[in-house]
Amino acid sequence: MLKDEKYIEICGEASNGLETILKAKRLGPDLIIMDMSMPGSSGFSAATKIRQARMHAKILFFTTHQAHEIERMARLAGFEGLVRKAEAARDLLRGVRAILQGNRFFGGQIISEEDKQTSKRNEQASKRRAPRSGAASA
Repeated sequence: MLKDEKYIEICGEASNGLETILKAKRLGPDLIIMDMSMPGSSGFSAATKIRQARMHAKILFFTTHQAHEIERMARLAGFEGLVRKAEAARDLLRGVRAILQGNRFFGGQIISEEDKQTSKRNEQASKRRAPRSGAASA
């Protein structure tokens, strides 16, 4: 899907998590499209190691998993996006372009930096308003 795109160069491919980490260090890509389920090391584990090594690559997960928990984990960990393989024809190229332009891409939606900041403020405000539960003693 991506090899014919004029402004996208595929600089490498890896078959497992460890190989992905090593190639990311060697090739320095702008974006890594990573499967969540990889032999040897999960895609999530490999992506976390890439982040810990302070490589600048943005990470887009490409997965067959349908669980919303996977997307939630990727968001909370600060990764840039997730595309489900079932929606690849519609979302993969859109997701790649969005991320390379500095946005995030989850659930088929482009999330701009402004959207991220608004969402973060709303989340913080709702935490402040949330009623506290627990017992008090005198």
